[in-house]
Amino acid sequence: MTKRRNGIVKLAFSFAAIITLAYSSAYSQEASSTASPSGNIKGRVLKKDGGDPLADAKVQIHGLDKATSTDKDGKYEFNALEADKDYSLEVSRILYKDDSTTVNVRPNKTVEASDVKLDYEGINARAIQDLGSYYTAGDLTRFGIKLDVLSTMCAKVKEKDCKAVAKTNRAFDRGDFKSTKSALEKLEQIKAPKM
Repeated sequence: MTKRRNGIVKLAFSFAAIITLAYSSAYSQEASSTASPSGNIKGRVLKKDGGDPLADAKVQIHGLDKATSTDKDGKYEFNALEADKDYSLEVSRILYKDDSTTVNVRPNKTVEASDVKLDYEGINARAIQDLGSYYTAGDLTRFGIKLDVLSTMCAKVKEKDCKAVAKTNRAFDRGDFKSTKSALEKLEQIKAPKM
C-alpha cells in the first residue's frame, strides 16, 4: 500500500508541476505580447543668439516625474517611454526664458526632437525685488545668500545686470554697506519693469 501511495503522490506532484509550467509559460507569452512597445527621445538645447549649446538646462516631461539636464553639448535623452504618445518637453535654465516642444514617440525608435532655443532673459525683476526687501528689512543673512546665488548664476555672463550683481556682491563681501546699497539701487534701476 505504501508503494502505491508513494506512486500516487509522485504522480500528483508531477501533474501539478506540469500544470504550473504550462500556466506560467502561457502567462509569460500573453504578458510579452501585451507589453507596450517603447521609444526614446533625444534632442538639443541651444542659445537663441548664436546657436551655441546650452549646458545644464533642465528638460522635463510635462505630467511625468521624468527630468534630465543637458550635457556640455546641450544634448539630452529620455529612454523607455511609452510609444505612440505625444510628450510635451518643458525646458528651463537660470537666466533664460523657459520654452517647450512636443514630440511623438514611435515604437522601438529614437525620435530626434527639434532644437529648443532659449532666449537670454537675465536676472528677473523678482530676484532683484527679493534682494531689495531683504536688505531693507536688515535680513543680511538672506540677502547674502540670495546675492551669492545670483553671483554664481552670473559668473560667466557679461550682461549689464550681471555686472551690477558682481559689483553689489563685492561691496557686500567687503562689508561696505554704503556701496552695497548704492550698487543695489543701480541694479534695481536696471531691472525696473518697463512701462
